[in-house]
Amino acid sequence: MRSTLVLTVAISAMAACSSGCTVTRSSDNSGGEKNRSGAGSAAPGGVSTGNALETRGSGPCPKPGFITEVEDGRLWVLKPGQKKSGKHVTLIAAGPAGMTMRAVDKATAFEYLGTKAGFDVHAEKVGDSYALWVLKPGQKKSGKHITLVAAGPRGMTLRAVSKATAYEYLSAKPGFEVHVEKVGDSRALWVLKPGQKKSGKHVTLVAAGPKGMTIRAVSKATALEYLAARPGFDVHVEKVGDSHALWVLKPGQKKSGKHVTLVAAGPRGMTIRAVSKATALEYLGKRDGFKVKAEKVGDSYVLWVLRPGQKKSGKHITLVAAGPRGLTLRAVDHATADAYKASL
Repeated sequence: MRSTLVLTVAISAMAACSSGCTVTRSSDNSGGEKNRSGAGSAAPGGVSTGNALETRGSGPCPKPGFITEVEDGRLWVLKPGQKKSGKHVTLIAAGPAGMTMRAVDKATAFEYLGTKAGFDVHAEKVGDSYALWVLKPGQKKSGKHITLVAAGPRGMTLRAVSKATAYEYLSAKPGFEVHVEKVGDSRALWVLKPGQKKSGKHVTLVAAGPKGMTIRAVSKATALEYLAARPGFDVHVEKVGDSHALWVLKPGQKKSGKHVTLVAAGPRGMTIRAVSKATALEYLGKRDGFKVKAEKVGDSYVLWVLRPGQKKSGKHITLVAAGPRGLTLRAVDHATADAYKASL
């Protein structure tokens, strides 16, 4: 029987790290919120997120099974029971928003980077490098497995018991169920919203998915919303004549007859609609790990880009026309601006 991945987290409720990483410091470096059910707690040699929808990490940039802390601009990542140590590994610019990461060992750091809800991940040393096992609940590592070279975080090789599992891992997005199906010599990616089911009557977007997979969905709106999903925003596709428009909304906002329109600015050339230009520009400027804030300056806008723990400051650097749609970027330092530009 084909096993399937089910991810039903609301788009607007993605992990806090993806929407900007609110920094909260703990005086107890070894403590943190533990798995409420106990079933998804970290185990030696890997991180279990089988109950990831109920389990949350602790600290800034939280991920299930980890305790995190920002210290001097660097992100410590620890599993429950681990403590910060002078003897640690450092991964420069590997973390959210290009932050340097620290961990007690390389496996912990790599498992943090590779963690996704609905999967168990295990970093395994292979010669001088590491491979990342990705497993769905109930699966176990096996000598009979598939390998995708350099497909994982930091260019790690992925290992999985099937190609479908590996591709579902790469394709997973909160708010959608993803199912990989073999079609001849290639694969198709079904994307479904909660409550939807696969159907013989469906739309197809050729080569639009990860790894060049063809996307299948019960409607074009579902397929386009999957492609347009970004952390911190609700997205809604509306048919307008023969084309589609993409509404982008921040939590608490609602569609309105009074709105701004950015023609052909969205994924696959969709027109973007938003209740304000700042919302539309922040959507376009959003990148994992960064907090972005569009600010009106005269008749135009600038885009502030901030790493976890940073705040807007009168002392900042400005990069003219360096952001999306030619936006001027502001950041508290060159390192932040450079990391953001590298993510574009």
